[in-house]
Amino acid sequence: MSCTEITCELKSITPEVKNFKPQKKKFKAGESVEITCSEKAWVFTKETSKTFMCQDNGEWDHEPVCQEITCEYPHDQHVSRSSISGESKLGEKQSYSCEEGYRETAEKATCTRDGWTPNPLCTGMFCCEILISF
Repeated sequence: MSCTEITCELKSITPEVKNFKPQKKKFKAGESVEITCSEKAWVFTKETSKTFMCQDNGEWDHEPVCQEITCEYPHDQHVSRSSISGESKLGEKQSYSCEEGYRETAEKATCTRDGWTPNPLCTGMFCCEILISF
C-alpha cells in the first residue's frame, strides 16, 4: 500500500502578484506561502501581503490570489444612484451628483485603496435664518 503526499498548488501567478515566498509551486500540508500583491491589487482582506497555509485536505485556508483594487457604489454617502456606475478601478475618477439636500464635496470622486475620496462625497446643506430685530 502506498501513501500519496497531500499538497497544495499555486495554480496561477497573475500580474497582480508582485512576489511570493518561498518561490515554489507545490506546498506540503502545513506549509505556507506569503503572497505580496502589486500596488494596484490586494488579497481578500484588503491587505497587500498575506500568508496562506496548505491544509491537511490539500486545500488552502483561503485562495492565495491578488485581486485588482476596485471601488463599489458608495452606499450611505448620499450619492444619487445614477451618478456613479458599477465598480471602478484604482485611480479612476468619476463625476457624481448628490441626493436632494446634499452637495458635492469635490468635482470628481477618485477610487483609492481606502475607497472613494473625498470622504464624505456629499455633505448636508444647512439653511440659516437671519433674524433681524427692530
